[in-house]
Amino acid sequence: MSYTLYTLSEVKVSDADSIARHVEVPAMQNDGAESFLKVCSADDGSPVGFCEWTAIEQKGETTGDGRPKQALRRATWLPEMLDQGGWISLTFMAVRPGHQRQGVGSMMMQQFCNEADLHGRCAFVLAAPEAVGLYARFGFDIVGCVEGPQGTITSMLRRPRDS
Repeated sequence: MSYTLYTLSEVKVSDADSIARHVEVPAMQNDGAESFLKVCSADDGSPVGFCEWTAIEQKGETTGDGRPKQALRRATWLPEMLDQGGWISLTFMAVRPGHQRQGVGSMMMQQFCNEADLHGRCAFVLAAPEAVGLYARFGFDIVGCVEGPQGTITSMLRRPRDS
């Protein structure tokens, strides 16, 4: 079995075409700070994986009438503990089929988890059935499931690790 080597780097504007052509799940719009990563093949430099996560800051935010924003913004499918402050949510992760199960997703997950730990934040993902095992290997616990037309979507949460 041969393994392809990969590199991890930040996404640039010049990557937009490749993202649009190869990522099947569009990024969600929100009020957080987004971070993008890509993984490229060391052989030819072509992108083989992309991910985005968003840092959501809610602690201390208030509405115009002084009520906490977090009480207004927390969706019913989010775990209650996320009301305690901010969290980091994986918005999307995609790996080209020919490069799946070769460590590409794990590279991106490691960086995502490092970022959450660095800021002492919980990490949250909505997992398709085929991704639950990957997230579990990185310490995510199942906190809920929703049955939809495309199958089961699993809500998973990871508490921050001490650095």
